[in-house]
Amino acid sequence: MEKITEKELSIETRIEECHIYSLFSQIATDNDINLIVMGSKGASGLEKVIFGSVAGSALDLAEVPVLVVPPNYSLNSLKHIVLAIDQNEVAKNVLLPLQKMVSMFGAKVTILYVDKGSNKEREKNMDLSLKDVETTYREVPMSKNINETINEFIETNNCDLLCMVRREKGFFETLFQKSIIKDQVYKSNIPLLVLPEFIK
Repeated sequence: MEKITEKELSIETRIEECHIYSLFSQIATDNDINLIVMGSKGASGLEKVIFGSVAGSALDLAEVPVLVVPPNYSLNSLKHIVLAIDQNEVAKNVLLPLQKMVSMFGAKVTILYVDKGSNKEREKNMDLSLKDVETTYREVPMSKNINETINEFIETNNCDLLCMVRREKGFFETLFQKSIIKDQVYKSNIPLLVLPEFIK
């Protein structure tokens, strides 16, 4: 509360009784919310199923960025942010929340691509529109899986925040493809910022 007063911020506490789908889609939109912050539990078993449904709904439904903070994490500053990308282009407006955060903290950004060894060609010099930001590009070979490779990079390079873009998937893609972002929620030791591909 002292920090909040010092920064001249305000807190409004509200209790909403509604379905979880409404909370992360309609209520966030109706109240002009531009960031959802959640704590992760690092849960397992039944806890993971219950919490997973909440976090999963937020990541699937929210039309605004979602910041997931791991338990017992204390954020002092943001100096090094990792933006994990795939083979697809990222629209300029999608990265605006990251741009604002980077500018606020004066952080540097590493754009990280995990090479799975596929033969598909990709454009390495993508314009990610991070204006006036110290940006480097790194491409690393995949170790056991994508999440483990990302986390190894984060630990080795003392990163403070991981950013990922949530892609829109079709029905069959949702059924048969494992979500790397949802898996990262349980495995990340640093905050995870998820940017929806389509921001209204």
